[in-house]
Amino acid sequence: MKICHKIGKVQKLNFFGNAEIYEKDINKGRKIKVNMGCLAAKKRKPEEDWRNFRVSVTVTQNNKSGESEVYRHYLAKDGLINYSNPHLYTMQSIVLHAKEHTPHRKAIGGRESKGGKYSFYTYEQSFNLACDIASGMLKFGLLTQISDRDYTMQAYGVYSKNRVEYILLDMAAMLYGFTVVPLYDTLGMSSVQYILSETGLKTVFVANENLEKLINEKTIENIKTIVNFEESSPQSVS
Repeated sequence: MKICHKIGKVQKLNFFGNAEIYEKDINKGRKIKVNMGCLAAKKRKPEEDWRNFRVSVTVTQNNKSGESEVYRHYLAKDGLINYSNPHLYTMQSIVLHAKEHTPHRKAIGGRESKGGKYSFYTYEQSFNLACDIASGMLKFGLLTQISDRDYTMQAYGVYSKNRVEYILLDMAAMLYGFTVVPLYDTLGMSSVQYILSETGLKTVFVANENLEKLINEKTIENIKTIVNFEESSPQSVS
């Protein structure tokens, strides 16, 4: 977001780098509303705007050495906000609401290579794909039962960086009450081995760059099914 005081324009940048320009007459003291917050321009000098704009406030005083105060967003200074809509209080309810009310809007996008063009699934398409994935796991018995105290989880692993397939697997878990166990390749193979040993996962969804590393792990005997996001040559899985 950039304020151009001389020409009286507000430029809002969204997460995909596109810019939307709004004509504003700052000299007349109108309020400038931006998605990331609200900035009131009331005949201030240009250098004063950002100095007076706050997004967090102190809610406790902490005098302990080495510890800071507790900060919250200024709209939640009197208490944390549980949810903005009383009907949308779980991830499942949010997905179902989006599919029902905005089925044809873009939901999940990805691209084949850096600098390539994004292609998108709509909310309805994403919902249907997530349901297909979850139904397939139930039909073929790919879920691992993990008991923790008095609670039993139905889990599967994902060994991949962020990508469209990962989000669809997360969405499947939201809709069907499954548990996603992430295998963090950034923490090294020792962490992957530990997670596999602790959970006893029998199904792992994997990106192609991690396939060979996973197969070579000592704990591979626990895994019965590996689902690769890309096509694999017979040599890579022998």
